[in-house]
Amino acid sequence: MRLIEDYGPAPLDDPAVYPGTWPSGPVMVSADAVVPVPPSISTTDRIAVLAIGSNANPAQIRRKGIAGEVLLLPTTLQNHLVVHAGHITTYGAVPATVVRWPQASCRVFVAWLTERQVADTTISEHGNYDLVDLPTDDGIIPGYRARSGVLTDRTGWPIRLAAIEARGPGLPTEMTQAQALAAHPGPVR
Repeated sequence: MRLIEDYGPAPLDDPAVYPGTWPSGPVMVSADAVVPVPPSISTTDRIAVLAIGSNANPAQIRRKGIAGEVLLLPTTLQNHLVVHAGHITTYGAVPATVVRWPQASCRVFVAWLTERQVADTTISEHGNYDLVDLPTDDGIIPGYRARSGVLTDRTGWPIRLAAIEARGPGLPTEMTQAQALAAHPGPVR
């Protein structure tokens, strides 16, 4: 397999770059390569799960030890925003979560996973997330939503991840990872 891009060490070693490098389009991630999704690949025996933060980062998939091939296909999340969660990870990042925001949209990825990969990904979330159904351009797809809630500004509005472009009316403030870490009062989980 031809390596598309060397993603290097897990970028989450430096939380300033959370959610890390996302692919520019549909890819298949394995332990040793990131390649375009082969046309012959079927999603029939796989489960669609939204990857809205670092779970769309090939280096994070590898760091979590998700075995086998993971297919990442772009989609658009509808009527929701990707925002900073209400906790800090054990590796020092303010992770992503979703919040309902009428008429908003943002580009995210669908990770097509085997049953085992879904179980391993859920375990890697350390009980901090629940799988909830979310609307996308490709239909309703489950995605992880933080149990800890969201990081909010002084007015109580959620704070968007600056790294994820969003569209829609009246969008709330965005922050980089460094800004979110400086503003976050939350517990480490």
